[in-house]
Amino acid sequence: MKQKNLIGILLIAVFVVVTGIIFGTGQERGESSRMLESAAITDTQDTGETEKQKETETETETKASEQASQIYVYVCGHVKEPGVVRITSGQRVYEAIDAAGGMTEDAYPDALNLASPVNDGEKIYVPGQDEASKYDAGSETVSGGDGADGSAALVNINSASKEELMTLPGIGEAKADAIISYRETNGPFSSTDDILNVSGIKEGVYDQIKSLICV
Repeated sequence: MKQKNLIGILLIAVFVVVTGIIFGTGQERGESSRMLESAAITDTQDTGETEKQKETETETETKASEQASQIYVYVCGHVKEPGVVRITSGQRVYEAIDAAGGMTEDAYPDALNLASPVNDGEKIYVPGQDEASKYDAGSETVSGGDGADGSAALVNINSASKEELMTLPGIGEAKADAIISYRETNGPFSSTDDILNVSGIKEGVYDQIKSLICV
């Protein structure tokens, strides 16, 4: 009897130990599973937040780039909606005029170089048919005023190319380069006499060209 009782007690003890081991292992597996699930959720949340941050940064950079490429131009004269217009850097005279509603029926477009690029702060004057005698067809963008003989086209010192500047009396290659360098560094000229701020251009040269240029 004692041996049977002893065997029974041993079997019960073994059962208890085995059950405990199995139960403990199950708990550990459950904990591990829960930890993995939690880590996966956290990972997903972090990834989602990172993607949102990247999208926000990209949108901000795009807006900043768009704002940096915008310029303002004053379009006046014979246009339907004269005033300051906002266009994109690199656009042409004709596009600035379109932004101002386009030309009126009595405008004289041959006085302008419609393909000329526009600078920030520039003034574009569209003359009328009654002013046609002042300008030659295919001239540079003008803002009003007579040429030396009352019919020559004015050279816009804010947008004229090096070659166009060199057509002016007293303006050679070096002075033309200096004019372009000055406006690229300091922005467009506000008035024709601002050209006196350019290195190498004195009163004598200005007196020769002041009736031939515009801004």
